[in-house]
Amino acid sequence: MINNQSIKMKFGYRHLVAALIMLSTMMAYFGRMNLSTAIVEMVKHHNKNSTNNETTTTSVKHFDWNEKTQGVILGSFFYGYFALQLITGRLTEIIGPRLLGTIGLASTALINFLTPLLAEHYGWFVASRVLMGTLQAGIFPCAFALAAHWIPDHERSTVTSMAYIGGNLGTIIASGLSGWLCKHGFAGGWPSVFYVTGIIATIITILYWLIISNNPEDSNKISQNEIDYIRNNINTVNENRKKLPVPWIQFLRSPAVYAGIFSQFSMMWAITVMMTKLPDYMHNVMKIPIESTGFFGSALYTAESLSLFFGGIIADIIIKRGRFSKTKIRKSFQALAAFGSSIGLFIVPSLGPNAGMFLFVMIISMSLLGLQSGGIVPLPADLTTEFTATIFGLFNMIAMTNGFIGPYVIGAMLDADTTHPYKQWMIVWYFTATLRIVSGLVFILIGSAENQGWDMLHLQ
Repeated sequence: MINNQSIKMKFGYRHLVAALIMLSTMMAYFGRMNLSTAIVEMVKHHNKNSTNNETTTTSVKHFDWNEKTQGVILGSFFYGYFALQLITGRLTEIIGPRLLGTIGLASTALINFLTPLLAEHYGWFVASRVLMGTLQAGIFPCAFALAAHWIPDHERSTVTSMAYIGGNLGTIIASGLSGWLCKHGFAGGWPSVFYVTGIIATIITILYWLIISNNPEDSNKISQNEIDYIRNNINTVNENRKKLPVPWIQFLRSPAVYAGIFSQFSMMWAITVMMTKLPDYMHNVMKIPIESTGFFGSALYTAESLSLFFGGIIADIIIKRGRFSKTKIRKSFQALAAFGSSIGLFIVPSLGPNAGMFLFVMIISMSLLGLQSGGIVPLPADLTTEFTATIFGLFNMIAMTNGFIGPYVIGAMLDADTTHPYKQWMIVWYFTATLRIVSGLVFILIGSAENQGWDMLHLQ
């Protein structure tokens, strides 16, 4: 229930914190995804007759990396990222999001600055990507921990959606800016991608350290009126900020946790298809020119980002009015996201090579997918205030298995009949749509957005 005291308070310091949440996740994606574009130029002048690990031009080195080697380099980030999700979630609650988030951003800056040098030594380069994934693993749990402690319940859908919007923006910027710098940048082209990324990451790291505090009470820049407003509208009982033991047994007994895990997994499966295989489908199956696939991808990410933002705002407005329970609101938005986005995926195979209709249907599908900003996205902070980062880490750790499972399963589907790729892609689309529908049904049946009472166990 929304507390009406100081309800007229609009813009405040908490919104500056929200902006840093978005900038931190944007930088996380920018700092990891820039290599996906830059690596094309790093191996562009590949010399098949060379016996060395790299060839040189008059201005910059280009490396003798085959497709398998490139795959190892690009995938190495996710080994550290996946392994540390749950641990960094808990660390966020122990040492606070300010320090852990700063470490993640600072490591992104440093490793990007060093990448042109590290790239000359394959082993060190791969190790640096694993390290960056390990240290970046805390950035999203930090974002959700900050949302839980800084953002009132009726503003949380919007702010947590900004974490995902930041990721989309980082992906779009990484693709566009990295491509431009490879062609027109300094230091010979592709090295400038990492130098510019390092500079931007350094600026955001400094801002993050200066602006972020673990809790409103720890900041000397926020007014007491705003602190009271936040506390009056956050469901918390741990006023002394005591570090509470994690109630793992209660987590594992909660149907809401399993509904959240499955919904997060299905969301990441759909995103994995879009990020890793959609360009291949557009170019090789629909025969869309390769130079147009980047535009198509940016259009889809933009559509999802707008939906995430406005969906979160609408959900918060409905919550603030107090006419429906938070669980009903979350289930409604998640149902629209799951069922609505699946309709477009069922339609795609019937479109044939019609690029215009494909783009239209996929924009609608991604826009509906973005409505989960009022559903699954804020769920960790709904279920608990004190253990938000741990719950998010649990959700995301399992969801991130898509980074390993997704490409393998999709590849197996497509390789089952290489002579009929269109037919095999129908299976991929139908499987993804069905998974989304099942996840929506599961969330409707056993999901919940009510505080689970874990924060009060220490009082019993």
